Amino acid sequence: MTGPPILRRVVVAAAGVIVGLGIVATGAEVLDRLVAVVNGRPILLSDVRAASAFGLIDAADGQGPEAALARMIERTLVLEEVDRYGPSEPAAARVAQRVDAVRARLGPAAFAAALARSGLDEAALGGLARDQLRIDDYLAQRFGAAAQPTDEEVQRYYLERAGEFVREGRELSFREAEPIARERLAAMRRAGLISDWIAGLRRRGDVRVIEPQ
Repeated sequence: MTGPPILRRVVVAAAGVIVGLGIVATGAEVLDRLVAVVNGRPILLSDVRAASAFGLIDAADGQGPEAALARMIERTLVLEEVDRYGPSEPAAARVAQRVDAVRARLGPAAFAAALARSGLDEAALGGLARDQLRIDDYLAQRFGAAAQPTDEEVQRYYLERAGEFVREGRELSFREAEPIARERLAAMRRAGLISDWIAGLRRRGDVRVIEPQ
């Protein structure tokens, strides 16, 4: 299917609804299909694949397509909150840097192949990168301060895991390990806060997963 990615997305989603199965096919070949609807927003199979290919969702190898779809549903729920309450737009230079980072991670050949498979061009990928930066900024703004541990909590964390703080075969003192321990504990707390928040979004949201027919 040719045409701008946004137009293609609308046409494919509409076609999926019309046939009632969320599937668009030519003969026996499935080109794309509707896999979920989140608060009225369609998620296509191609959306999930593109987000996985470009590192926009964390779906580790071996977890299967269900895990990737779950992460994409979560991303859609979060982005809806960002659209409602989020911070200012990221600078164009940051968007370009994020796209360049994806290109460097994949390598030029794999990057070009991923674009071709997803039906995106670099401008469309830039739009996805922009959304991811907005998500990152919003999560940092909302949960950054709340996740910061006290000095006593950092010290307790270190004492419970002192054997994990080793450099060149030597266990680090608390003074040496304190910045690392603080960062790890803050990251763990932040992940927990975000996970609980997203679970709440999903409970309150209207999420419909479209099973293949």
